[in-house]
Amino acid sequence: MLKRIMIIIMFVVCIGGVSNADTIYFDDIGGTLFNHPIEDHYDGFIFTNGNVLEMDEYSNAASGFYNGVVSVNNIMYNPAGEKLEINSSVGFDFNNIYMTAAIDSFDVTVNGTSDNDEHYSSIITVNSDTPTLAIFDWENIRHIEFNMQGNYCAFDNFTFNETAPVPIPPTLLLFGSSLIGMAAIGRKKLFK
Repeated sequence: MLKRIMIIIMFVVCIGGVSNADTIYFDDIGGTLFNHPIEDHYDGFIFTNGNVLEMDEYSNAASGFYNGVVSVNNIMYNPAGEKLEINSSVGFDFNNIYMTAAIDSFDVTVNGTSDNDEHYSSIITVNSDTPTLAIFDWENIRHIEFNMQGNYCAFDNFTFNETAPVPIPPTLLLFGSSLIGMAAIGRKKLFK
């Protein structure tokens, strides 16, 4: 009996801290070097000026494109240094994305617009050596634009709709402790 109660309490404790997020890795898109635009409605989004680059076909290991891979193989990039736009027909929470400059370093201006026309803006400095995790946590977004001022940038692991872990209410912990205590007392009386 005590063992069952302990298992139930451990299960509740474990699921109490679970969070949820969706991440687009771009690794399930096949294409050729510099020639594969992301199709409309890919994972529910429209990527304007977003292409996929497969690292299997790219050999410049000194490039930020090569260094920008966070997931398995592919990155998204902006062809011709154009402004990248991400649109959705429904609001979503934009949590974070990895960005890497193709060459040198530069600032990326990121703007977002929400369902209720609220505007967000951030400037992120990226370099070509390592991916930069840009954290936004913007809520209910429908439109994002990344302006690289004519520079090429690699993007990977676009994370959205991440929810914060749910804390376990102290009342539940107190209740569980009481159950364990009552089970221990009952067991002690049973064996006397």
